[in-house]
Amino acid sequence: MTANLLGAFQSIASSCGQPQKSAQQLFDLLPSALQNCRVLFLGDDRTWYYFFAANYDRLPNDMVGCGTDQTVPVVRLYCGLRTFKSRFSDNIVRTFVGKLANPDKHLETLAELAPLLRIPDSVEVEYEVPGSGTDGKKIDYTFKVNAHAPILLDVKYRSRGKIDHFKEIIPHLSAGVVGVQDLELTPPDPQNLFRDTVDKFISRSPAECLQGVWIHPDLKYEKRTLENCFHGLDSGRLHFAILAYWNEKAYVLAKNQATRERIASFFNLIHSNDFVVE
Repeated sequence: MTANLLGAFQSIASSCGQPQKSAQQLFDLLPSALQNCRVLFLGDDRTWYYFFAANYDRLPNDMVGCGTDQTVPVVRLYCGLRTFKSRFSDNIVRTFVGKLANPDKHLETLAELAPLLRIPDSVEVEYEVPGSGTDGKKIDYTFKVNAHAPILLDVKYRSRGKIDHFKEIIPHLSAGVVGVQDLELTPPDPQNLFRDTVDKFISRSPAECLQGVWIHPDLKYEKRTLENCFHGLDSGRLHFAILAYWNEKAYVLAKNQATRERIASFFNLIHSNDFVVE
């Protein structure tokens, strides 16, 4: 069954007990290209999906990669944007929505909404505070919690490992190899998860401010290699890292157990090994 994005927004609003005008207001915020994207009602879970994000290109033999990344549940956009709108000023919302309009960066921008859906309404949050990072860089979120050090969180959407695997597989596909799913591919390098991340943070004590990153990982990473990589990073700049998508499952890396427990509790996360391999 096909529909348009407004219809999908209205359907989700109804299922959440929200007025139709809420769906219309969110829809009106979006750029026309996104408003007119393709929307389908798919799967056994009877879910609305939209198609807007760019496919993976610049691959060998002029091939293009696409898949589940580009098939996005509409509920993520609806609930994430609704929460963002309730938290920030109209100017900030307009700027953020403008970034959503870029198909090449759409998934990266959308990923920034995931952490907001996991915190209580009582938590004060600021977006891209000037001076929060080094050399004029801005950290995505500052969460202020009474009687606790604030939490600075940057959000990253990673696809490098997946693209590298495409590059390994495509020559075999072009050669007509059968059973490419059985190929032994190069293990993904966890260093790619933390690129352009650690150096964004100013060196601070965790007692002053807890600093970390929420990463939407592209693949599963070897557990020991991932842990060793994280603990080899600058401990003054990065105190924790969360591997998670949009639900409560997460793999939380931290410099100590107390930090791990606080972060898991703050974001209402449940430890899961779904993101690693032994």
